[in-house]
Amino acid sequence: MRRPTAFLRDLYTELGPDEKAALALTYQSGECLPAPLALGAAQQDVIIRLGSSPAGIDRALNSLAGTFLRFSSSPGNEATAGWSFRHPTLQEGFAAFLAANPNLLGIFLSGLPLEEMLTRLDCGSQKQRGTLVKVPPTLYKFVIKRLQELEPRKWKDHWEDLLWCNFFTTRCSDAFLKQYTETDPNFVPDMMNFGIYLGSDRKPEVLARLHQAGLISEDEHEEILQTLTEYAVSVPDAGWVDAPHWNIILSEEEKEGILKEVKKELLSPTSTLLSDWSSNRYGNRDSTPEEYYAPLRESLETYRDSLAGQPEISEEFNRLLAGMEELIEDEKSEADEEQESKPQPNTPSADHIPTNQANPAASYHRSVFDDIDDY
Repeated sequence: MRRPTAFLRDLYTELGPDEKAALALTYQSGECLPAPLALGAAQQDVIIRLGSSPAGIDRALNSLAGTFLRFSSSPGNEATAGWSFRHPTLQEGFAAFLAANPNLLGIFLSGLPLEEMLTRLDCGSQKQRGTLVKVPPTLYKFVIKRLQELEPRKWKDHWEDLLWCNFFTTRCSDAFLKQYTETDPNFVPDMMNFGIYLGSDRKPEVLARLHQAGLISEDEHEEILQTLTEYAVSVPDAGWVDAPHWNIILSEEEKEGILKEVKKELLSPTSTLLSDWSSNRYGNRDSTPEEYYAPLRESLETYRDSLAGQPEISEEFNRLLAGMEELIEDEKSEADEEQESKPQPNTPSADHIPTNQANPAASYHRSVFDDIDDY
């Protein structure tokens, strides 16, 4: 079949309210709708607004098993069983069915938790395919309102932070991003509050996407540049050099300006880079010397390699790297000397052990003549 998604979309339209609600709950749950059903307030609202009931859902799930759905253990969790779509194509067809029915989609979105919103929706990116629900522009405000109701900024953990940034980076059109930044004035400043480890922090990826959409002001861009320059020099952090998103944000002139500051500060005769790292080491003894200095080594090597066309500059970075290696070796030597200077357990020599202790067997050896003097 050349267009299974369109066929399935029409097929889902013919189903009854109970079957639609059962499939909506299954899709909404992510990988698996656990059994037995424990319906929350949001799920019950979806059921009621779709014209179904808990009893109708139970019947529909059983009737759909073997056709649209399957009942099996959850992926990676044999102890939990539940309902899921039998094939990704069936799930993709249901996503298309939802997207074609704005009223039904609004009902569906109203009960979607944060993680599912960030992984199930596409707000006009035109890049995502498959099982994502494509949200029409008429529902952008509704999605934005739902995201802000969940207030992820207050409680999201590392995984949710990754999903949050990935959503705005890969699943949003310029129009959606414009509406979102207008509705949430703290969004751009929050993304500008990135930290060190410039190559792995996800917030700059969002800033790059906002830059492409023309949603970063000149003042904001200048502040981003100043923060980046500070990290690039003071840490130093060279993670920005090869990161694609920083290549989007920065012009060639700006990148050259940062490298100029790096050379000026790190290669200065008065630079305290190595002594600063050595001083900070005494408050950070949980790692080995190699582990502690690894980020510094990586940054210095990256800067050296990026300036390979300037042999004198590259040699200066090699000098810094050699100085760092000396610090590592010095620390190892100090650790060895400290270990050797520790008092060893006292083991008395045989000369200082009483005879009967030096040779316990001697205290028990008696001659047959030992008792003669007693008579």
